[in-house]
Amino acid sequence: MSSTASLNLRTYLPHALAILIAGTACLGVAFWAKERIERKTSTDIGLVLAQSGHDWAEVTTDGLQVALFGTAPNEATRFAALSAAGRIVDASRILDRMEVQATAALVAPEFSIEILKNDDGLSLIGLVPAESDPATILERARRMASNAQITDLLESADYAPPPGWERALAFGLTALETLPRSKISISPNKVAITAAAPDENTKRRIERELNRDAPTGVALNLNITAPRPVIAPFTLRFIKNEDVTRFDACSADTEQARDTILAAAIEAGLSGPTACPLGLGTPSTQWADAAAASIRALNAIGSG
Repeated sequence: MSSTASLNLRTYLPHALAILIAGTACLGVAFWAKERIERKTSTDIGLVLAQSGHDWAEVTTDGLQVALFGTAPNEATRFAALSAAGRIVDASRILDRMEVQATAALVAPEFSIEILKNDDGLSLIGLVPAESDPATILERARRMASNAQITDLLESADYAPPPGWERALAFGLTALETLPRSKISISPNKVAITAAAPDENTKRRIERELNRDAPTGVALNLNITAPRPVIAPFTLRFIKNEDVTRFDACSADTEQARDTILAAAIEAGLSGPTACPLGLGTPSTQWADAAAASIRALNAIGSG
């Protein structure tokens, strides 16, 4: 029985060894083939991704499975990278491990209103936050305009009001109620007002009140104009002697004309603050040049 077992062992051992060697060789070939396929697949996909401008994408392979990693700048680019890889291997073999770069929050539009008000009516144009309720703004404008025409060109956007918007809007609308002819521009933390006053006293009062009532943090830009008074007679009298050099009367039609006259007077010896009112009624457009020439002539004489 022992010799028979020994004979059987000697008979089957070579076959077993051959099978073992063949299996090992097959396994080695399988691993080699797997690595070669993986390497070639990874190389081919990496090449097509680079040619398509997707250098940010990385490729790993595990058998027939292909995984894509990396951070795409946007969703469209991520999809384009998947499509590029799908030209090399079947899409069912691709595992998407890519991420999309976080995008910045949407920037709110620039909100502003420009309101024009005159005797013919009132017009509003601009973009306001939906929370500011354009209908309420328009209703307030209708109360100011009475029966005059209203031109509504307001639009709204569904964004939160920016800081300083509500304060500037409230102040601008309040100012509009007191100014019969004006243009008011409203933006966050800023109000610009251009208006006409009937006279200098009213102009100064309006400027004083608006500056006083402007909310903290709201920049106010004022341009209030008033017609100049009529000066009659439109005269200039300049006195120079050993004791004094002064104006007995001074009139000018523009700031530039006043500066020209005062410069000549200072050259002649005038010192200290001097008033030279601006007004209408100049007898000639050459008034300032004539006045300055007269003052210089008096200075050359010495007194008079």
